[in-house]
Amino acid sequence: MVDQFLSLGREKYSNLLSYYDLYKDRIPLEFIPIAHDAGGNLIIMELKSNSNRIYFWDHELEADEGETPNMENVYYINQSFTKFINDLYPLKEDEI
Repeated sequence: MVDQFLSLGREKYSNLLSYYDLYKDRIPLEFIPIAHDAGGNLIIMELKSNSNRIYFWDHELEADEGETPNMENVYYINQSFTKFINDLYPLKEDEI
């Protein structure tokens, strides 16, 4: 569940750059946070090889401080950002 998408603005609690700086050493390389849930977990997007696959990052299972982040606490959500956005809400019957 998405609580809030991160923005490019200067908002204190939803600024993408601030989140990136805070989590860059805690999430796997080649990912960027794009949203968070109400429990402190992140929705992250893969940036390698023109991929924009979306994943869930569970902060409860993250690597210990000083360890290199890995994919053990990262779970696949969707194949693209666009599909992720479109799948957030079911389509209405007249949109099918």
